Amino acid sequence: EVLVRRAARSSGERRATLYLQAATLFEAAHDPKAASDAYKKALEARPGDAAIRDALERLLRERNDPAGLADMLESQLARSPGTAEAIQLLAKLGSLADRDLGDAARARSAYERLLELDPKSELGLMNLDDLYRRAQAYPEQVAILERREALMSPSREQAELTLRRARVLDE
Repeated sequence: EVLVRRAARSSGERRATLYLQAATLFEAAHDPKAASDAYKKALEARPGDAAIRDALERLLRERNDPAGLADMLESQLARSPGTAEAIQLLAKLGSLADRDLGDAARARSAYERLLELDPKSELGLMNLDDLYRRAQAYPEQVAILERREALMSPSREQAELTLRRARVLDE
């Protein structure tokens, strides 16, 4: 707690370092709530630090706090990371929103944003295909299937996608 109070009065790099030290001590003391709070403050002080983000992500997963993890991923996206990092964050957010939170709209939004950054992302295309299928959003699903087909070389998989698209159009 002394470190947390000292960190709160500090700024910049010193603030991040003190919060990191506090987080480590809280984890050792088996206080995951205090540790995650300290990691969040360290990340605020040093927003681009992947090691802090990874430690916080690990702790939030261990605490089974998908909502907290989704919020952390969104805050990292809000700081305008580079394209490669944003793609990685959006992929994690989409998966988390769909599988852990059951929030299909948030998952679709994440994967759509991912495709804006990487229009050929097979991960984004496959997940949107599935999300649109489950939502019975057939026009959107057909558009995704067309995009997936266009990216494939002629093969059995492409033929299967063409057949799936035809079935969706038939519905």
